[in-house]
Amino acid sequence: MNSVRFKYDDKAKMNANISQIKDFGSSQFLQWRVVTLLSIKKILSNIEGFVDDNFLEFIPNEVDKESLRFNQIRNGFIYEAVSQSIQGIEEMFALIKNSRKWHQLTKNHINYNAAQIKSYVKKGSWDKKEYVIKEFGLPMLSEDNCDAGALSSYKHALDFLVESLTEIKSFYLRYIQCYNQYKHGLKVGMRPFGYDTVNDERISEIKKSPLKGSLYVFSSNLKGDLKDKETAPAVAINMTPYTQPFLDKMEKDKNLLAYVIEQFDVQNAVDIAIKAASITAAIWSNIDYRIKEYEEKGTVKKYVFPTDNMFRQMVITTITEKNVDIKSNL
Repeated sequence: MNSVRFKYDDKAKMNANISQIKDFGSSQFLQWRVVTLLSIKKILSNIEGFVDDNFLEFIPNEVDKESLRFNQIRNGFIYEAVSQSIQGIEEMFALIKNSRKWHQLTKNHINYNAAQIKSYVKKGSWDKKEYVIKEFGLPMLSEDNCDAGALSSYKHALDFLVESLTEIKSFYLRYIQCYNQYKHGLKVGMRPFGYDTVNDERISEIKKSPLKGSLYVFSSNLKGDLKDKETAPAVAINMTPYTQPFLDKMEKDKNLLAYVIEQFDVQNAVDIAIKAASITAAIWSNIDYRIKEYEEKGTVKKYVFPTDNMFRQMVITTITEKNVDIKSNL
């Protein structure tokens, strides 16, 4: 009986990788972060209805459930909104980075390092069109290779992409520390300063703006945590007779426990997550087209740009250097 031997050459590697990319890509739900944030938004908009007394039946009767509901529990959902939005952004930038060598996507993307992604986000010139085009592998079009109408659509799509990335980067760098402190060890103040500070007046104010809140993040390295901030957050120190005489020395030793206080708006997080999900979906579509181009050995090239709708994209089709078709896909 003759055995079949397969040679693991470059073509075999490419085909195997493509097979895995298809499997990996088809299993994704790219809008999950948005769904989660919308769920949190709905909870916060009616937290009394969702987190009612029956829900809190595991809490002892002597605990003030109303204060708990509008203080620790509400703050916890806001931190979870931070987590979901930052994770969605991190996934998007990781996919941008790893799609540059799209045929190695599954290997690189599954094993990406979060610290490397932060550096990639921070150092990238995401407000520069030339840089964005290069990172996404998109074409640079001009009046030499498309008509005025097509060029106008292209410029609008590119402007949207660059503006979105600039906004997303700013959001990410502002809240990444809050995310890290919440995600890795709950180093945040869900019960700030250790008090149940919620009273009837405060609850009334919360109900007027249920999606807005403050993030109380613990830090013992203020110089490091505030270094990359575009706008400096508030800083609070809960001083006691045992710490007050030694504040300078304790800060020098990075042993001074402080709160870095950031303001957070869940609706803003939803808007940012929608843009990140739209860009992520466009990257996956570009990968699909690159696979088709390889498999069909065709000369037609298709490039996808995101829009403000997660399920609608703009597709550029180039047949020759001066034959460009631009359309919107649903």
